[in-house]
Amino acid sequence: MAMQTSRNGLLFIAQREALVLVAYPDGRNHAIGFGHNSSSVLSGDVVTVSEAFDLLKEDAASREPQINKWLKVPVTQPQFDALLSLYYEYGLRKGGDDVRSAINFINSGDPTAAEATMKACDTDSMTGKVIPGLLVRRQAEIQLFRDGDYGPTGTVQLWRGNPRTTKSENYVVQDGDLA
Repeated sequence: MAMQTSRNGLLFIAQREALVLVAYPDGRNHAIGFGHNSSSVLSGDVVTVSEAFDLLKEDAASREPQINKWLKVPVTQPQFDALLSLYYEYGLRKGGDDVRSAINFINSGDPTAAEATMKACDTDSMTGKVIPGLLVRRQAEIQLFRDGDYGPTGTVQLWRGNPRTTKSENYVVQDGDLA
């Protein structure tokens, strides 16, 4: 049976992506919400908190079939959520090869090698340099994968403007945000 991202998994991703209500340049495209990056997102676009959570759910759901296809062995819900988080942020690079490599190690019964492969996804694909924020995220994903520890998931950073030029504030996740 195909697995889906749990509510805690979505909150785990939301906390690491942060919430940005206006489109901002992010690579070849603009991003908005919780890292929703698409050629359809244009400079000047704005979303509400509710719309951002809807995009997060849609983006996660669009990635779930690939994770389910690659997995050949059962995993726990936290393990699936950790893999989805990795694929959500990093996995579309190089066609998901790094994520698939980690899953291949899981399929072969070598979680230690899977964790090492996940950790290696902490670098800038252009420069090869470790990005501190990605290192922290990979460590959290590995902890979730290994221990089932989602960490705190009730608050996310929110930017009402471009995250590179405006200050953030804390947003307390409401019960209806992931309804």
